[in-house]
Amino acid sequence: MKLLQRFPFMAFVLVLLSIVALCVAQQSVGLLLVAGVLAAVSWYFTEGPRGRSLPSWVAKLLMLTAAMFLALDLLQPRPDVPSALGQFALWMILIKLYEKRTARDYGQLLALSLLLVLIGCLQSTDFFFGLVLAVYVILGIYVLLLHQMHTAHEEVRTRRAIAVDESDRLPALQPVIGLRLVRDFRFLIFTISVATLLLSGTVFIMFPRGEGQDDRGLSSRFTAQQAGFTTDVNLVDGGRITDSRRAVMSVQLFDAFDQAHQSAEPLHLRGATLDYYEGDGRWRRREAVASRVTHRGADWTRLDGRSGSTEATMTLDVRMLHATEVLFSPLVPTAMQMPDLVPVLFDRKDLTLRLGEDVSPISRYRVRFDPSPTSERLRRLQQIRQPAGRSAALGRLEDAEIRELAERLLGESRLATSVDELETSEQYWQWSREAANVFLRFLHSPEFHYTLDLSDVTFPIREGTMMDPVKYFLLELRRGHCEYFAAAFVALCQNVGIESRLVTGYLAASYDESAQQYTVLERHAHAWAEVRTNPYRWSTFDPTPPSFINNVLRDEAGLADRMRWFYDRMDGLWGRTVVSYDARTQNRMARQWDLGIREWARDMTRRLKLWAEEINRMFYFGPAGYIWMGLIALVLFIGILAISKIIHRLQRLKRAARLDRTTLHESPWLLQRMGFYLDMLELLERANLRKPAATPPLIWATQLRDDRPDVAEHVTALVRDFYEVRYGERQLTDDELRRQREHMRGLERALEKKQ
Repeated sequence: MKLLQRFPFMAFVLVLLSIVALCVAQQSVGLLLVAGVLAAVSWYFTEGPRGRSLPSWVAKLLMLTAAMFLALDLLQPRPDVPSALGQFALWMILIKLYEKRTARDYGQLLALSLLLVLIGCLQSTDFFFGLVLAVYVILGIYVLLLHQMHTAHEEVRTRRAIAVDESDRLPALQPVIGLRLVRDFRFLIFTISVATLLLSGTVFIMFPRGEGQDDRGLSSRFTAQQAGFTTDVNLVDGGRITDSRRAVMSVQLFDAFDQAHQSAEPLHLRGATLDYYEGDGRWRRREAVASRVTHRGADWTRLDGRSGSTEATMTLDVRMLHATEVLFSPLVPTAMQMPDLVPVLFDRKDLTLRLGEDVSPISRYRVRFDPSPTSERLRRLQQIRQPAGRSAALGRLEDAEIRELAERLLGESRLATSVDELETSEQYWQWSREAANVFLRFLHSPEFHYTLDLSDVTFPIREGTMMDPVKYFLLELRRGHCEYFAAAFVALCQNVGIESRLVTGYLAASYDESAQQYTVLERHAHAWAEVRTNPYRWSTFDPTPPSFINNVLRDEAGLADRMRWFYDRMDGLWGRTVVSYDARTQNRMARQWDLGIREWARDMTRRLKLWAEEINRMFYFGPAGYIWMGLIALVLFIGILAISKIIHRLQRLKRAARLDRTTLHESPWLLQRMGFYLDMLELLERANLRKPAATPPLIWATQLRDDRPDVAEHVTALVRDFYEVRYGERQLTDDELRRQREHMRGLERALEKKQ
């Protein structure tokens, strides 16, 4: 009876869980607070000491009101159908929670809770929602079986009340629940849950989503997300940038001797180079033809087009929490390594890496880079035939006032203010480095202030046109975030003829000594600049004030941060393995499994061969030693099979003889003497005479006399011997054992005659 008493509370918990699932899917804290509180209070309102419930007419009026709001939501120009249906089902649940509930009402509540979860599945791909969904499925199976018992019990009670006079004083109806109902019920729940998870996992793996737009819409949050990173810059859309501590990736740096290493300077992980200014504060990457480099499995693939082993350089091991199509790396990558055959697009002009359009995003890769490359290595990587000369052409960001400011700064530093003043290319490269440092010191001066909050900034209108954001920042505003500083630096360089570009990526500076790795957060997304300083080389210049770098270096992780990082890792794993799983991911996983199994088989074969050779040398068996080892292995295999069969037989005998609760010191000798009973049951089962589990052996033998008297005679004798051994704890004499064997042979003959 206690099992049935759990149903109302467990059903209430399941409904609460479905409300949480919908609120998580819609990411609505306010809805969770309102609906969660109302649902929780309903238990005290309906199941409390007074047990009140809403009148029927009030409940119907509230349902009609909810339906009217649903109709209004659906009549909007672009209605959000899942959200509207989810909120309608939520208010229906809240109304029914305050009603008086019968078995039918409980069924409606469970159906509405399932609807809430299904709508949540259409709206969310979050890892936390996945956890709630898994708990809901397991608990739902449990509540569903309880609901079947509850419904049957209530139906029997109703029929009994109709059939029996109410004036009769009869005891309360007690259901027949068996001896071990709770244990058997738990085992049933466990079995169904495991079977459900295995079946759903198998179907999920075998039948992935297709490659259309619908599945990419579901997985786009994980397949195309580089949190905090952007491949273009728009300075017009300012506002306030959130200082997010959400983890993006972990990075390990190894030196030339493959030892974990911490860099003396922060690592600038490049993602995209922006060398085209569209005007009005918009920077983007100019389209370039990238070389397609096919990665060859687990080996290092050189990016200079040559074969052979890579030279001793630094190595970066990157683990993205969310799969990415952009491969972040420091300047001058020389080789790459990935867990699969992946085609990579290598832009030789700006030395950036990204995956091809037809490749699923990946979450881990390794890149080797050269912090101090030679001109020859740079020439091979960029495949430059003729060295670049000095560039006298101005960049895309041309402005007379910015040029005047740049020339004034150069003049104050006693440098040439124009490219035309330089006679040779060597003078140009030397001048470009010195001029870039002048502009760097200017932007690092106290005149400029770093801030993430530009919500109060409005760009002035001059002569009917909005003032350029870069110009406004340099000449008047002089406060902003890293994108403004980098864009201003590039503008100063380009306006005096220095070839430069803006770069976006991440700054890795927060180093964990215990894990020997960098932890990169969303707040570490950064923008800086690069300047061409010789015919082959681009050099990094970070015009952002040092205060930003110092904040990153002082970034200490507290307990809340560690918990958030752990959740972000789980969220990324969920996205890569579940949300982003499609046909391409299935094919890649199959290839990895195939390569892994082959490698494991080769490794095991090699180990067994070495082990056999070592044993053969140890005992001096000679060439015949392998034959002896093969025979020994065959004997061991046969012995294992025999022992397994004996154990299986003993387990069946324990179940047949009801020895489950017998202590260990009693079972062995009993099992040795009751093998005949199991043989008898097996003979009868083959003849379709199975003994019912609830019928005692002797009663069953008596029942056989009506249909099979020839069989019942032998069965009765064998059952009596079984009783003597099992319950009398007596060892049979030799005469009794001989008579027992005669009855077994007689039983075999009787069963054969009938067939």
